[in-house]
Amino acid sequence: MFLGRFDEPRKGFEHFAAAIDQVRHEFPRLDPVVVGPGVPPHGTGLRFTGPLPDAERDKMLGRADVYVAPNTGGESFGIILIEAMSAGAPVVASDLEAFARVLDDGRCGVLFDTGDAAALAHAVTGVLADRGARDALSRAGRERARLYDWSA
Repeated sequence: MFLGRFDEPRKGFEHFAAAIDQVRHEFPRLDPVVVGPGVPPHGTGLRFTGPLPDAERDKMLGRADVYVAPNTGGESFGIILIEAMSAGAPVVASDLEAFARVLDDGRCGVLFDTGDAAALAHAVTGVLADRGARDALSRAGRERARLYDWSA
């Protein structure tokens, strides 16, 4: 799952789309979902939902086998990572400094080299192929997200 303004270059959608093409070699029944505003490009083989209300977005995050944040820069924090982890989605994210901090340097999500679609594909394939690792990332992410709750 990708969430964000896919027509904004710094969100890294092109890296997501390129990686999905590679992941499909291992997982041909993959159903990649893109949530967010913008005009969807044709012929990508991706399912575009458009923007969703928060509750529906959170349900989709909770059902996602992996949430991908391929952002290329300009992120000061990464609240979407917290939202994805809180919903139980295992996270794969570019190794931006802000994302690495949120993901506790990779202990609560998988980090890959920013802008490297092959590394992103490898990370996503690894998470999808290992149910135990996926469940562990989900648990670690939920626990980490609690640190960012308003009450904390």
